[in-house]
Amino acid sequence: MSRRDALRALLALGAGVAVAPRVVPAQGQSKMRRIGFLTPRSRPSPPNTDAFSEAFTQGMRELGYVEGRNVVIEWRYADGRYQSLPELAAELARMDLEVIVTYGTAAAQALKKTTASIPIVVAAAVDLVGSGIVASLGHPGGNITGLSAIGVDLSPKHAELIKTWCRGLPPWPCS
Repeated sequence: MSRRDALRALLALGAGVAVAPRVVPAQGQSKMRRIGFLTPRSRPSPPNTDAFSEAFTQGMRELGYVEGRNVVIEWRYADGRYQSLPELAAELARMDLEVIVTYGTAAAQALKKTTASIPIVVAAAVDLVGSGIVASLGHPGGNITGLSAIGVDLSPKHAELIKTWCRGLPPWPCS
């Protein structure tokens, strides 16, 4: 599975689980689901054509959620202005959303400070635990879950992999 496919699957699964109906509706009924999407990136032109949002919408389609048909996605772009993330997070928190999807430590921190009730799926952040966004990767607690690029829990495994890689190599770079 490629990195892009894995990202698509994670984003869609996280958002799909969060918006899945608690009770199966009667046939013929369909509720319009509402998802927020916060990104520090710039707004793509045309809309939603960057790799990240494309992967997200494709993953949602694979789960049966099609924007405009049975899901509304409230896209918010910081356009590289990280100082605007808190304002955009607050805007999303005021909406009637079932889940907010984001990536990046700064966006996740802004959302954590803004809402403790709307589920938040973080596609990737540098260190969710170290930055205080979640309690641990195994048991994040609260309303936030997601992936971390750095996991203290994985550090012993990283050291083991480095030792394995260094066997048979000259002293540098393994000394």
